[in-house]
Amino acid sequence: MSYVKYFLIVLGLFFLASCVNKKDSRKIETLKRIVDKSLGKKLILPDSLQMFKLKTTSINDSVSIFNSEYKIYSELNVSCGACLMKIDLWDKLISELSQYEIPIILICRSDDNFELIKHLDMSEQIPKFSYPLFFD
Repeated sequence: MSYVKYFLIVLGLFFLASCVNKKDSRKIETLKRIVDKSLGKKLILPDSLQMFKLKTTSINDSVSIFNSEYKIYSELNVSCGACLMKIDLWDKLISELSQYEIPIILICRSDDNFELIKHLDMSEQIPKFSYPLFFD
């Protein structure tokens, strides 16, 4: 009877492990599709792009960021208070990807001339974010 019990436990662990791999595989496939759609498209960065450092910004070297062979650009609406309150999620993602030496560059757009982010930064209401932001 105990062999059957151990067999069922091992079988259950096997199925659990196979489910985890499928979930990771789906995420990777989704990411590959997004990258494939983006490859070959031209991104034009304006000369007016300004670097902005929050009070919690600890990475100050934008030159090494822009000189990386590969970069991931994403847009962030800094007129959205809810979006700014989740900026710490970006901080975690960027630090996880730093092992691959592929920086994520957040290009910020604003409907309010960047007043909300400046106010929240001055009043120290924005969660920790270690990287510079770029205002467009």
